[in-house]
Parts: sequence; C-alpha cells; structure tokens
Amino acid sequence: MNNSSNLYWGLTAQDIPGLQLNKLKNIVEFHYSNNSIYRRLLDDSGVNPSQLTSLDQLSLLPIIDPQQLKQDKFPSFCSLPLSEITTFIETSGSTGKPKLIPVANNEASHIYKHVAQMLSVAGVGSPYTDNGRANRSIYCMFPTGPWPSSFFIQNGCEQLGPTVRADVRMPIHWHKDKLALLRPADVITYPSFLSYFYDQLKNELEFSELGIQRIVIGGEPFTEAFREKMEAAFHCKIYDIYGCGEIGVASIECSHSRATGYTHWCAPELLLEVVDPETMKPVEDGEVGTMVVTNLWRKSTPIIRYAMGDIICKTTKQCECGSSLPLVSRIKGRQDDTFCYGAANLYPDQINQAVTRAGYSDKYVLKIIDKPDEIAAELVMQLEYEGPEQQDIIANKINNQLASLSMEYKTIVRLAKFRPPIQVKCVKPGALFSQGMTKLKRIKRVSVSSEYKSS
Repeated sequence: MNNSSNLYWGLTAQDIPGLQLNKLKNIVEFHYSNNSIYRRLLDDSGVNPSQLTSLDQLSLLPIIDPQQLKQDKFPSFCSLPLSEITTFIETSGSTGKPKLIPVANNEASHIYKHVAQMLSVAGVGSPYTDNGRANRSIYCMFPTGPWPSSFFIQNGCEQLGPTVRADVRMPIHWHKDKLALLRPADVITYPSFLSYFYDQLKNELEFSELGIQRIVIGGEPFTEAFREKMEAAFHCKIYDIYGCGEIGVASIECSHSRATGYTHWCAPELLLEVVDPETMKPVEDGEVGTMVVTNLWRKSTPIIRYAMGDIICKTTKQCECGSSLPLVSRIKGRQDDTFCYGAANLYPDQINQAVTRAGYSDKYVLKIIDKPDEIAAELVMQLEYEGPEQQDIIANKINNQLASLSMEYKTIVRLAKFRPPIQVKCVKPGALFSQGMTKLKRIKRVSVSSEYKSS
C-alpha cells in the first residue's frame, strides 16, 4: 500500500463532508431497520433517519451510552444475526467492565485497510517497494487474545508489509533473538511494554544497531519526557496513535505533529464531536471537551454519537504534511479519570507529566481516596522506585512539578493548604506492571473503607 500520496484513499479535504453525510444516512437507516433497541432510542427522540439531510443535524440523534456494549447486554445491541459475525473483540476493562464487540464478515477486510491507511500517515512500512509493500518487517508487540490492539494493528500491518506478531508474553530471549534477526523498521506497542522491554534488554541489545526507523505507541497516556527518553534509547522517532475496539484507529501523528501538537483524525470513517460533558453541547474549536464519535462503517453494532469519555480538542488548522485528514489534539485523558481535588480539576496528563518531569518512572498508580463525608480527601501514589531518595523527597519533587502545571493545585495545596499534597509510597520495580499484564491503569478511585480492607 504505497503512501506516496497524502490523501486517504484519494480523498481531498473537500470530499470528506459529503462522504460523511452519505455514510451517516446509510448507517443510521441500517441500524434503525435492524436493531430494535436503537430504533426505540430514535423513536423516543422523535427522530426518523429520513430527516438527516446535513451534518448539522447530527445532534438530533440520541447519545449512546457505552454501557450498551457491556458483556451482559450482548447480543441485544447487535444489529446482525450471529451467522454474519466473524469474530469478537473485547476491551481490556481498564475503563470499567469489559465490552464485547462483534465484527461482521464484511467488516474485517475494510478494517484492515482502514488501519493500514492510518498507519501509513506515520510512515509505517515505508519506504515501499514497487509492489506497494514494505521490504522490512513490522514488529507488533501486543498480548495475543481478543484485544483490539491484536485485531486492528496486527492485521492492518500485514496489509503494509511482513509483520511479526510478537506476543509480549513470550520470553525476553525470544524477543531479543527476533529483533536481532529480523531488524524491523517499525515497532508498534503500548508505552508500558516499550518501557518494560527497554529495561529488560538495554544491557543485551545495542538498539542503535537494529536500524529501527520509527516506533508507534498508544493505548495509554505518555509524556513528552517519556517519549524523548525512549527516542534517545532506540535512536528513532516515536509517534502517538489513538484508537479502541468500538471505532478502530481514530488518530495518528505525522512527521509534523510534534511541532503542531496535533494528530490526524480519520474523518472519512469517524464523525467527531467535541462537547461540554455537562451540557453535551459542542465547544468551540481549540477548547477542551469530551469525545462523541460516530462510526460510519460498523454495521454489527450501532456506534452512533457514542460517548467515548476521552478528553480532546480539535482545530480547523491545516497540517503542512499535506494530508487531507483534519487535526485534533492528542488525548488529554479520560473524563472518568479527571477528578476534582478541592477546587483543582486535575487531568491524567498533568499527573503523568509531573511524575516524569520529576525524573521518575511512569510506572505508578495514583489512588484517589474518598472518605464517607468528603470526595478526594487524599491522594496516595504507589511508584516503582528502587534508589537512595526518601519517599518524602520524591513526593516533594512530584508535588512541585504538579503545582507548576496546575495553578489550581498550587493554590489548594501549596498556598492555601486546603488539601494535603500527594503522598508517595515506593514499591519494587515490577510490583505494578509485569510482562503478563495488558495495560497499567494509573488512576484508581477507592473509598476509605475498601482502602482499609486492602491494606
């Protein structure tokens, strides 16, 4: 799949709105005709698919709650008979109870090509040979199983070139041998796994000699400090990718993204709304809000005005790379991970930056401990660390960094002292994240009673 053109399947930016409208009308009509629950949602909202004549009318459609995809809801929210389902993918449950997502027979090949198109924005697989495929391998380092990463990324990569399905749970020496033997041009994985494998192999492999051209990471938040550390270690550029089981690959960085702070959104396949989480009304371009996404290709399950809960902003700016895909920010966190501490609204990205800027590992878990009579009464961070510094010194550095990132936090904790600062409890490396895990959930909310039970 040659990516010499920056156009997604030959589409210009001017082509995309008309394509979106046609796809929107078709997908709403399909689910209205084939899904009794969705038909009832539309009828209760007083909406008929025939009313959709412009994208401005998207807000007439009801919001779909992610709870509809929880496993105990299946198969009632499926729009196809089981005979037309090829497979199922399952979320890891890092944002709650796992979701079970069916994939239709005729969706799989489209998904693979869509993912390949998005990966090519970051240059994955290039330079291409005359037959449009890469002549060097792509190393996909994910856990094998029903996870979206295994399904979307690995199959998409195979559209671009020879792909190694490198299960992260294989022994370290297996990865060492395969990396040295195959010398992949591209590595795609989670940030946690990249950090873990670097720690395990840094004394056994000279990464600069592998000739890795780029690494693509996603599925978890990471900071610029982490990215720069890994780029120096692997001697290549690192790109951010965002996606999930419900919508596939939604956005990815290009070579200009570091300078602009924006990534490319897959507008031909996904309609994006950025809304105020309280009013569910659209915010202005450049303002932060939560994502509401409409999947324009999925017929197995209606993902229409689906409340993702991820925090993002979009812009009308154009990228210098020439891509026809519009720009959005990197994901700033999840709405359900964003929390209020006193009067300070704190985002997961701010916590991440505070820890890594202070010079510590990104392997941490921040517990928001609620007391019966007070919300977010205490913040306790478990941090993988084995070194000479005392816990109170580490905590002070992290709190100073967070205060520099959030004036609200500085006021609440440092100036007015309405709330105590984050406490740090160090644990041994490997205590929070291990090779057998899927992802590390870094922010957890617990009640004071459950905290006592677990201690």
